[in-house]
Amino acid sequence: MKMLLELDLPAGSTMLVEDGATLEASLNEELSAAFATILASTPDYSSVPQDDLDVMVAESGLDAASQSQVRASWAEPKKLALAQQARDAESLAMTARAALTIAEAADREGVSRSTVSRRIQRRELLTVAGARGRVLLPLWQFTQKGPLPGLEEIIPSLLGADPVGVTNLVAAPQELLGGASIVAWLTDGGDVTPVRDIVEAEARW
Repeated sequence: MKMLLELDLPAGSTMLVEDGATLEASLNEELSAAFATILASTPDYSSVPQDDLDVMVAESGLDAASQSQVRASWAEPKKLALAQQARDAESLAMTARAALTIAEAADREGVSRSTVSRRIQRRELLTVAGARGRVLLPLWQFTQKGPLPGLEEIIPSLLGADPVGVTNLVAAPQELLGGASIVAWLTDGGDVTPVRDIVEAEARW
C-alpha cells in the first residue's frame, strides 16, 4: 500500500509524494535548486573560505552526490575567472614586450613626444593600455622609414580589439595578399584596399 504525503513547498505550491524514496529525491532537488540559486548570485571571486563552504554543504541535508555537484558548481566559476585572469596577464605581458611608450616612439621616429601624441589623436597610430595606465604603441606599426603606410585607414576597425589578436592578424599570411602578411604588404607599398577588407571582416567576427 502506497503512502501519500503532501508537502508545502517554499514557493507556496504543493507536491504529492508516493513513498519515502521519492520524498528524499524531491528534497534533494529542492535543496540543490536552492544552492544553485545562491551560486548563481555569487561573484566569481567569492569571499567564502573553503572550510566554511565544506561545513555549509555538509550540513545542508543533501546526499553525497548532490554535495559533490554543489562543490563542483562553486569551484568552476572561480577556476574560469582565474584562467581568464591568467590570459589577461599574459596578454598584457605580450603587449608590453612588443610595444613602445610615447617617448620611445618619439625617439625612434626622431620627432617630439607631442608629435606622436597628435598622431595618436588623429588616429594615425594605434595605442593599447599597458600596466599602471601607460599608453603603449604596438611595435608592428613602425617600419624603418616611419609609421606603416596606410595605417590610418585600418585603425578604426582595430580600435578596442584584443592587442594580441591584432598582432597575430597583421603578422599572419593572408590569402588575399598572395600569402604576404598585412605588415609586409603595406611596408612594400601594397594597396591598402584588400587590407582594409581583411581587417573589417575580422572586426565583424
